[in-house]
Amino acid sequence: MNLPIINAAAEGTISVAVVFAATAYYGCDMWLQKLPWFFNYQINQFVMLMFIISVIITMPAVFLKIKKFTSIASLLKQLRYFFFFNTVILYSILFTQTNVIQDHVRAYMYTVGFTMSKAVGVVALNHVSNQNLPEYLNSIYIYIIILLNTISGQIFGKTIIDEGCLIQFAAIISFLIHIHFLYNMARQISEALNIKIFQINSTNK
Repeated sequence: MNLPIINAAAEGTISVAVVFAATAYYGCDMWLQKLPWFFNYQINQFVMLMFIISVIITMPAVFLKIKKFTSIASLLKQLRYFFFFNTVILYSILFTQTNVIQDHVRAYMYTVGFTMSKAVGVVALNHVSNQNLPEYLNSIYIYIIILLNTISGQIFGKTIIDEGCLIQFAAIISFLIHIHFLYNMARQISEALNIKIFQINSTNK
């Protein structure tokens, strides 16, 4: 099992949880307040900058540790799903022709959250039981549709599918896929470790 990846994912999850907790407590307007002591940046811009700097500082060390267990090419192959869905979501937010992100921010958060969890789980599962990854990439089609829909809005001035309905649908599908994935992941890990978590042993009489 390649623990550095899983540990890094856990630490990242805690960082994201802190951001969510701060938003819930102080409200969304907190992130728009400016910091006069830091070039008048908004708090959200400052936090994003700190995240970027932390990634630049820590990722080389993480890659060096991972190289002891697997090649960088193999790691990038395993993370291609993660990189793709993040790129699509960022692209759709930056280049949308509507205010869909303001109207459906929770749907975006649910979609990214459930998909992020699945992407981390895919990597963890691969290192535990060496399962093939392509069978877990079917939900990538959702993001292909989102990407093509955003591009259609840039070309025609209006998207083929309503962006609000599409991201709401994506959030629901991401949730269902995540539940299915968790079941399969637990089942396959239990098989790899030779333990039974979905079977109740009968009492011998």
